[in-house]
Amino acid sequence: MLVCAVVASLAASLLAIPIVITDGFFSRFPAKDQYLLSVNPTELGRYTERRFRALEGRRFDPAGPQLRVAIIGDSYAQDIANMIGENGYLKSAQIVTYGLAARCPKYIGTADVARLYALDVERLDAEYCRSQSNLRDAIPLMRAADVVILASQWRAWEAERIGETLEALGLAPSQTLVVVGRKDFGPVAPMAYLEMSEAQRREFENAVPAGNALVNDALRKVLPAGTFVDMQPMLCAGRGRCRIFTPAGELLTFDGEHFTPEGARRAGALVFEHPVLARLK
Repeated sequence: MLVCAVVASLAASLLAIPIVITDGFFSRFPAKDQYLLSVNPTELGRYTERRFRALEGRRFDPAGPQLRVAIIGDSYAQDIANMIGENGYLKSAQIVTYGLAARCPKYIGTADVARLYALDVERLDAEYCRSQSNLRDAIPLMRAADVVILASQWRAWEAERIGETLEALGLAPSQTLVVVGRKDFGPVAPMAYLEMSEAQRREFENAVPAGNALVNDALRKVLPAGTFVDMQPMLCAGRGRCRIFTPAGELLTFDGEHFTPEGARRAGALVFEHPVLARLK
């Protein structure tokens, strides 16, 4: 009995060690730094897709009185779902999502996609993409919606040819189409910001990849008026630089591309002031 009691006590002590160490480690830092130390990219990656996945595979109720909204795309579309959810927008709408693999084409047309990938110094994994949901498969869902939101990490050639894609979708004039452009806030390294004051963090700006704006410019040129939403300039003071902390000192993004919950709330509040989106709130 004594041996069992000793073993049980030792086991409990060992289990408590990580907790003590963790608490002691975090307690050495002020609250503003504890926040940065708690940033967990793996868990935040799960957060990015959780809300979107919960809405996937549903069908619209054609007899329902609610607005029918389809959100289509890759992880950038997942961010849109989080921007809506974190701000409580579209509460009375029917929202259905449809996920597309980031590495597969968001294009429907006659061009040789493998060649276009090669021009972008990429390789089309045709076998993988055949096993994934694709944009053509989403057409029935889009045609059943009142509002279609397309969001993706668009490639330059996809942006330049989006006219072909939209023609293939065959949406009715009565439907509202919203195409959301690319976003990129540059590299994010939470541990590197520990020595900054709260004021310095709020003012800190990252360099934004130039190619991002070029792709969005291509979308803007091709898309019908009142269709395109470029969130990058809405969230960033300058074309080439962007703040990655919210005014409250929280990270807007955890990996430079996808939002934290606080970032989704902040981004949604700003981006949904765009005339194309404001009427959907």
